Amino acid sequence: MEDGWFTGFADELAECLVDAGRCADICERLLQDVQRDGDAATQKQVVDAVVAPTAVARVLIDMIEQPPEFVLAAARLCRDTSRDAAEALRGLDVAQAILALETCAQSCDRLLDAAR
Repeated sequence: MEDGWFTGFADELAECLVDAGRCADICERLLQDVQRDGDAATQKQVVDAVVAPTAVARVLIDMIEQPPEFVLAAARLCRDTSRDAAEALRGLDVAQAILALETCAQSCDRLLDAAR
């Protein structure tokens, strides 16, 4: 990794990584809860919605030591999958997960804007 490639936007990067981790944690709990308590249709809807953003958020966190273009590409993918998941979950009683996904997407947006 280039030393300090994120110097001009370290706060945005830190916030993005924290929000991505929080989002992944909340989505993983939702997956566990729905597997335990949900009907088959709800299970499918939740799994289809949150598996990708959960995985991408974890990858984004792990990629911090990679070149900036990889980290920023992961941030774009995290933003997009989080937005899609939040929309797919609307109508379910999963407000905490929707908020976490939306917050993660917004943090990724701020990082990407700052990196331009």
